[in-house]
Amino acid sequence: MKPDARLFSAACDALGVIPDEALMVGDTVDSDGEAAAIGCTFSHLSLPRARGALKSALAAVIGE
Repeated sequence: MKPDARLFSAACDALGVIPDEALMVGDTVDSDGEAAAIGCTFSHLSLPRARGALKSALAAVIGE
């Protein structure tokens, strides 16, 4: 259960990616931010601005 970093490790393993290549977009720094503890990039998604925040987070990663 979040914020246990093992959850994020298991997700990366299931996806076949190393944490340094993963982006975790979440709405709660306290629980979702733990992904950074294993090396994932973390982007905080503010719910009132969810659509724009997600687009901005992804643009930084995919170069748009």
